[in-house]
Amino acid sequence: MNGRQIGGLIGAVGGLVFVLANAGELPASTTLRVVGVVAFVAVVAWLVLRTPEAPPVPSPAALRIYWTCVIGELVSIPAGAAVLRRLDHAELVPSWVVLVVGVHFVPFAQAFKVPLFRTLGLVLVAIAALGMAGTLLGFDDGVPLAAVVAGFVLFTAVYAGSRDPAVNTATGARS
Repeated sequence: MNGRQIGGLIGAVGGLVFVLANAGELPASTTLRVVGVVAFVAVVAWLVLRTPEAPPVPSPAALRIYWTCVIGELVSIPAGAAVLRRLDHAELVPSWVVLVVGVHFVPFAQAFKVPLFRTLGLVLVAIAALGMAGTLLGFDDGVPLAAVVAGFVLFTAVYAGSRDPAVNTATGARS
């Protein structure tokens, strides 16, 4: 597998985790999980069978932004989750994860000159905010529904990004 396929696989695994980990209490949870697994398999098959050309090596500046965002994500997720638990809002943690994942994509758009990352990041941030707001306003399924939707958004973004032969889905670099 080349970098383009590995990046897509990471996004697809993230999507699958969002769906499987959060569909449990939702109506039609079994259907959501089955559709999530089918979407995951379809996206991974697309990535493997399509065998896109290996991407060029990204610039050092782009790689610094990439790794800074990934490290920020790895620190922010557990730190924010701990704060939410301390504030007795553990139910918001899945939306917090979606929010952080979304924010981590936004800088990639400029670093790698791929607008898809900005769109993906902002959509995930909006989904997370809606999930949190819904739950805080009394819609108990707000957060899990938001996280499941985020999973399907990730599947869609991986597919869309992989269709553009100039986009490296691992780092976003243009060929």
